[in-house]
Amino acid sequence: MNSCKRSLFGFVLILGALFLILDPAHGATFKLELKRFEDKSSLILSNEEERILQKVKTQYLPWDQERSMTPAFIKAVKKEPTVYESNTLYRGVIQFGSDQYGFVLDSSNIKREGFNKLYFDRNLNGDLTDDPIIEAKALPKGVHFGSGIILREFPRQDLTVNVGGKSYDYSFFLTVSSDERGPIRGSLQHARAYITPGAYRMGKVVLNGKTHSICLLDFNSNGRFDDVTVIHDRVNKRTSRIYYTPGDRLLLDFNPKNADPSYYNLTGREDRVPVAKLLFVDGKYYEMTVSPSGDSIELIPSTAPTGFIQNSNEVYDAALYGDQGILKLTGKKGDRIPIPAGEWKLLEYTIDLTDPEKRFRIPHALTLISAAGTKNCPSVKVEKGKTVEFPFGGPYKPLVQVSSVGFGTAIPQARLSLAFTDCAGAICTNLYVKGNRPPNPSFTIATPSNEIVERGKFEYG
Repeated sequence: MNSCKRSLFGFVLILGALFLILDPAHGATFKLELKRFEDKSSLILSNEEERILQKVKTQYLPWDQERSMTPAFIKAVKKEPTVYESNTLYRGVIQFGSDQYGFVLDSSNIKREGFNKLYFDRNLNGDLTDDPIIEAKALPKGVHFGSGIILREFPRQDLTVNVGGKSYDYSFFLTVSSDERGPIRGSLQHARAYITPGAYRMGKVVLNGKTHSICLLDFNSNGRFDDVTVIHDRVNKRTSRIYYTPGDRLLLDFNPKNADPSYYNLTGREDRVPVAKLLFVDGKYYEMTVSPSGDSIELIPSTAPTGFIQNSNEVYDAALYGDQGILKLTGKKGDRIPIPAGEWKLLEYTIDLTDPEKRFRIPHALTLISAAGTKNCPSVKVEKGKTVEFPFGGPYKPLVQVSSVGFGTAIPQARLSLAFTDCAGAICTNLYVKGNRPPNPSFTIATPSNEIVERGKFEYG
């Protein structure tokens, strides 16, 4: 009898422990599974879901034939093949997680084949001779490039990445372009290699009894999934635009049918969310921790005091930043959106007025405007329990600036640039009206006495 009681008591303890782990009031850790992209050419049209998942910020690897033996390469690679097939080599280093992988791109015929052979130090022992040579994929049928331009893609590479002493599975694609067009015939003028992820993470989270799907992207292509977006001090001298270094991203309840004109922005899709300190779901905030491997996400209900913001636009998708990092909020006119108390500034937004009936059937029928925050945008103070207007959107006004003046020609010339700013000083970055760009705006320069000096149209932008 006592034994039975002890067993029952132990069972109750186990149930209690499970409840503490899964109870939303205490938070929970959810597992995400690694999914690899199909190993096919990026030149072949993919379905919309694949296109959205593979639109990321690539890791570019600079090429310089004369200075290819960089300190990073010399540190990563101790032994190379004694003979290569080509005299034109592309040496470099790829950063994945905590490690740097040395590589060399070679060619059987640089003029006809481009860089079609890859030496990659997969085992990180500094020796390029004990790893198999990787051959480039055959070009898809019907694909042709301009004279002197060749783009080669290599098969998806699956490897083990290390971060802080912990290893996990990862995959990547390497693509390299070469360009012989230049003043010296037959010599390589330009080359560029770039890395994109060959995998992503998928899983489900249950919050307040509701199940949400989560897709986690290594958006900055560096082999880890926990990078947060960082605001940096550099601003555009002409427009005062604020810039940020993109981190990784989540797609929450991903809808691949939703047209996406701006894959790379934080805003534009309600389901696109940055990896950040806080995650906003169904009106509640959660403290979010993502593992470097992306195999788990921990969500703990936030206890931070909150106030409310509102905005007068019909619909909007906005990213704000403050002491608690970056927040992504989607709302409409009349909404009072909860937000942690503190000082917040505008990072970017998209106002999308596309007819919902056409959004899925006719992706090119978009009507929207996007804008980026500037240092002139006001800081908004949010207080606990109070509602404050967060200004952005119309009315919009033109901003014309003289970016350079040239006096080296017979007739001095001034270069004019046109931008549009909103009511808060944000600078417009994208504009569609029923799927089309507005026509080139025209300008008139006149004297104070209304004498016309010049008329014309803005040509770019």
